[in-house]
This record gives sequence, structure tokens and C-alpha cells, in this order.
Amino acid sequence: MVTLRPYQTDAAKRLAIILLAHRVAYLRGEVRTGKTLTAFHTAQLMSIPRILVVTKKKAIASIQRDAAAIGVEATVTNYEQLPKLKGTTWGLLIVD
Repeated sequence: MVTLRPYQTDAAKRLAIILLAHRVAYLRGEVRTGKTLTAFHTAQLMSIPRILVVTKKKAIASIQRDAAAIGVEATVTNYEQLPKLKGTTWGLLIVD
């Protein structure tokens, strides 16, 4: 299990409030500041069970490790494979 930094926890709480109000949010930050972990923690706070992460092929393994480290189940795919998931519903879509 991973321990989040205070700014990640705060951002996840703010992100959850925005998502509840608007159903869409944009999380930005510097490279290597833990945006993916923050997004996963947001899903935990909101009790969202089905997460889809769309990213570049090179980043898939890293994001899968982040999901396992924080304790969430996430389907991680790249943009080219996304059509194969057509018709599947998700509680949260994370586009990286």
C-alpha cells in the first residue's frame, strides 16, 4: 500500500467534489507529482468500483503498478485498443 502526500489527498478531495457537481474534472500538475495516484484515490473516496484508464502504450505497466499499489482495480488500455471496449460502462474514465 502506498502513502499519499498531503497535497495528493487534498487534491483528491477537491476533485471528488468537482466530479460530484459536474461529472467531469481536469487534474493537472507537474510531471512525477502523483496525478495518477491522486485520481485513483479520488475513485476510492467516491467508492467507484469500475475504472478505465486510457493512456499511451508505454505507460500501461506503470499505471497498473500504481493501481495495485493504492489498492484499486482498474482496466488500463491504450488509445488504439479503446474500440475493443465499446459498450462497456465505467464509473470513472481517466484519460492520461
